[in-house]
Amino acid sequence: SAAPDFMVTLDRAGTILSIHAGYGNYEAIPPGEMIGRSVRDFSLERPDPSSVASMIGRVLDTGLVERFEIVLTVEGQPRSYDASMVALGGDRVLVVIRDTTQKKRIEAESARIERLESLGLLAGGIAHDFNNCLAAVLGSLDLALLPSSADRISGILDRARKACDSARALTQKLLT
Repeated sequence: SAAPDFMVTLDRAGTILSIHAGYGNYEAIPPGEMIGRSVRDFSLERPDPSSVASMIGRVLDTGLVERFEIVLTVEGQPRSYDASMVALGGDRVLVVIRDTTQKKRIEAESARIERLESLGLLAGGIAHDFNNCLAAVLGSLDLALLPSSADRISGILDRARKACDSARALTQKLLT
């Protein structure tokens, strides 16, 4: 079948009765090795196996659909799955499981890129402000070096000092 989803039938005790691995999943989780095993045999990071057993009971007793995320390690790599559990009757449930690992990786990478872009904008703004401070210092020093500025040197140097203080404050913000 070309469906990408796993379809697993479990009994009330959490034993796998049948499994259809779905397109592209056969190698990662061979169905023949899973039939007859309990959900307790798998090292689920989330949900814990006792939670799965509770969900099976709830679904069978209420007829409601349970939706949850599964996180487990497959071939040494963490994998994420979205799952839905429905009652089949006869003390059996069907769990439809979709691999969302790649989607989550893309979302995480997208969030990382957004954070880097924000950081780039912040750094660009700070660099611009820092450049303005340096321009004020250099301009004040150039004025102080003019022969006609001898009587105003104190005010010019005071402006240069204030620009240096602003640059220092900007540097502190960057460090923070």
